[in-house]
Formats: sequence, C-alpha cells, structure tokens
Amino acid sequence: MRRIFVVITILCASTIYAQDSTSYWIFKYSTPEIVTQTFIDKKLDTLYSFSYHLNPFYLRGDFNGDKINDIAIPIIEKKSNKIGIAIIHTGTKEVFIFGAGKRFTYLTDDCKYLDIWSVDTPGVYKSHWEKYSVKVKYEAINIGKFECSGGLLYWDGKKYNWYHLTD
Repeated sequence: MRRIFVVITILCASTIYAQDSTSYWIFKYSTPEIVTQTFIDKKLDTLYSFSYHLNPFYLRGDFNGDKINDIAIPIIEKKSNKIGIAIIHTGTKEVFIFGAGKRFTYLTDDCKYLDIWSVDTPGVYKSHWEKYSVKVKYEAINIGKFECSGGLLYWDGKKYNWYHLTD
C-alpha cells in the first residue's frame, strides 16, 4: 500500500511540474523575439522578467506613430517583485518602463492590481473624472482593474502620458 502511495505521489508531482514547464516554454516561444532580444541587449533581463498574468500576455500596436508595430508586455522587477509594463518601440528599440519599481502619475510603482488591458484606437477621449478631454494621435493602451478603475497610457509625440478614464 505504501508503494502505491509513493508511486501516485511521484506521478502527481511530475504532472504538476510538467504543466508548469510546458506553460513556461509556451510563453517563452510565444514572446516576440524582438522583445526578448531588446531586453538582453539593454541588459534589462538582469533587472526584470516577463509576467504572463494578463490576457493577452502582450499587446501589439503602433503606439508612437512611426507606422511600425510596438510591443507592450507585463514585467516583474526581480529585486522587489513589483509588477509593471514595458513598452518597446520596435523601430528604435527604446524601452519605457511603467510600474515595476518606477512610479508614473496615477500608476503606482507596483501595478499588481491591473488585470485588464487592450489597445485603443486614436481619437478624442473624455472622462467624467477629468476636467479636460484628450486627443490621442496614435494607438494607446487601455489598462485597469476589472469593475474598478482604469485609464489610457498614450504617446503625445515626445513622451507617454496617463489619462484617467474610469473609477
């Protein structure tokens, strides 16, 4: 009886490990190569790892208006375990970090609360929380907490800005 218990325990443990291992490889090979290579080239891989807690686990859009798709991907600062977002302008290989130990306007230095995101189209946005509307020229990233709060992370031609949409 004891042998059966040991065999079942080993089989269950190996199955759990195999699922974790399989998920790791699926995400690793599904992450765009330009993202991985840019992080390695800029030595950001020593400071951050990719997080796959959002669905989809990365976003693609022309966030800076250069007619080349850029990539946004959730990251984790290795030192603090704080979550954030990295945006890679693939045409220039510039990387912008929001959260993950770096505070950015309404976004805290730890974006662990974020659980939804999507790419939004250019246009004029008006929130009842803000006294002004904003004209977004390029695709933007809409991020937030489900049934709670959110906003728009957008490029104005020089830098990223935040526009509070919901609460």
